[in-house]
Amino acid sequence: MKKCIFLTAVLLGLLVGACVVPGSQKTPLPVTITKDEIFVLSAVAGQDTASGLDLEVRLVEVKDSRCPNGVECVWAGKVTVTLEVSVKGAKAETVELTLGGVDPADQISYQLDTLFISLVSVDPYPEAGREYAKGDVRVSLLVSDAPLG
Repeated sequence: MKKCIFLTAVLLGLLVGACVVPGSQKTPLPVTITKDEIFVLSAVAGQDTASGLDLEVRLVEVKDSRCPNGVECVWAGKVTVTLEVSVKGAKAETVELTLGGVDPADQISYQLDTLFISLVSVDPYPEAGREYAKGDVRVSLLVSDAPLG
């Protein structure tokens, strides 16, 4: 009898613990821009925009043509990130930052008024035979007084 009551209590506890109350799921914290500190954007809702230092930065697109790990390629490839950047509430401008680019037009940093926004990394690095969901891609950026590279 005691075993039956104990098992019933355990099962009831598991059922109650498995319930999700609407609105109880964690909302991602807003991404904040601080000078000289890396911030990360992704395509996940609430994580695609960052603000601070009178800037607002929104991730628009990631084009990744880097040679995947486990594959031999003629060239290493590049990854280009498209951002919409607004300074002090002005109309947003579209900015493209590229890692691994060989074209003189490719840039890893862009000047915004007196600051620079720079592309630090894009993760995960491509793997042979593996597709990543859009929300898995993380773009690391830095706002500082000087450009990277």
